[in-house]
Amino acid sequence: LTLVVNRTGLSDGDYQAVVNVQAGNDVLQAVVLFRVGVLEIQDIGSVVVGAVAFNDAGDVIVGGAAESTLAGGYQFQMESDPGTFMIIAIADRNNNDELDAGDWWGINASLDNPVDVEVTVGGSVAVPAFDLLPYEDDITAVAPACGEYRACIEACGDNPLCVNQCNSAISNECESCFNNEVGTCAGNMGCQADDLSCLCVRCESSLDTCFGPLLCGGGGTQMPMPSQSGVGGACDDVSVTCQAPFQCDMSVAGGYCTRSCLQDNNCGDGVCVALDPDGDGNIDDALCFAACTGVGTCPRSNDACVDLQGGGAVCVPN
Repeated sequence: LTLVVNRTGLSDGDYQAVVNVQAGNDVLQAVVLFRVGVLEIQDIGSVVVGAVAFNDAGDVIVGGAAESTLAGGYQFQMESDPGTFMIIAIADRNNNDELDAGDWWGINASLDNPVDVEVTVGGSVAVPAFDLLPYEDDITAVAPACGEYRACIEACGDNPLCVNQCNSAISNECESCFNNEVGTCAGNMGCQADDLSCLCVRCESSLDTCFGPLLCGGGGTQMPMPSQSGVGGACDDVSVTCQAPFQCDMSVAGGYCTRSCLQDNNCGDGVCVALDPDGDGNIDDALCFAACTGVGTCPRSNDACVDLQGGGAVCVPN
């Protein structure tokens, strides 16, 4: 596919377009970036350009790196290990070895549309010019979805009653952010949802997205991560989640950890119970319930311990 850009009549500046080409059920998408006018190069000091990737554990892998300066027109050439990489350029203008306010950075082809490059043994890759922007300009300050929850928790100190009140007041926005960001990352990276040490290493950016930057392992206030309940336990999928493979049934007041089942060994310590909610004599479903031996033996204190035909008893929400 060859694309030709007609710049006639366009004002000086940078332009971007997305072209979709469809043939049958196949769709090819091409991102077109081009500039009109003469490129003015600003001196922002030394720029480090690196071929960067992430492994399955979320660790940063650097395939190669090079330094670029204004004297060389900010062109670069480097050797890299084979693989698929992002090309990232950083000007550490405050010389603190961190990407933060005051620095400049950029990604091939742009921050909005990063394009990976494939490096092969003995091969070479030409990377088109891409812009570096002030780091602050690229970040839009957005209040974290769980910002109010975090402030509430931090104000509680060691008061468990206060913490419970914060948990009960979690917003839908915060709950959604935790499930979609932290929960998804935890599953992909092999972390338990309540293992803060693992989340801080492998899912730090997800935590930051929902709660704002946390001082993981560096002192200061750490956010309490969700605890987990077994079969029949209370849950809300935010502060309390269900142990795998159980899921939180939020149709039950206070949440109930359960799952569909075929037999008791699908339910861990619980019991697989066949259900006939419409009373037509046909089994419509089977779910896991917590086992119990009498009053006060259910994971949720207000559940009833109900005897089953054939022996045994299970915890049924009131």
